[in-house]
Amino acid sequence: MATVSLDAALDAFSAALGSEKVLTADADVQAFRDPFAFETWDDYTASAVLMPTEVEEVQEIARIAQASRSGRTGRDATTGTAARRRASRDA
Repeated sequence: MATVSLDAALDAFSAALGSEKVLTADADVQAFRDPFAFETWDDYTASAVLMPTEVEEVQEIARIAQASRSGRTGRDATTGTAARRRASRDA
């Protein structure tokens, strides 16, 4: 399965959710950054924020992400902050 371009994946997300639930403007994406990350750290900055409101939309997001092989992350269920990263094995 070939990797789909970011634009194609965003188009698919917009088609599934409606464009009002796919945030791509820098200011909108910035609002969802990890509040504990330094402002200059851009390594994990998202390309978009998806705002599903129904279970079926979450399922469709997962299908699109799998089909496009796009990276996906979410919010940590316990704290509401960005999903935790794995600890380094060297630590």
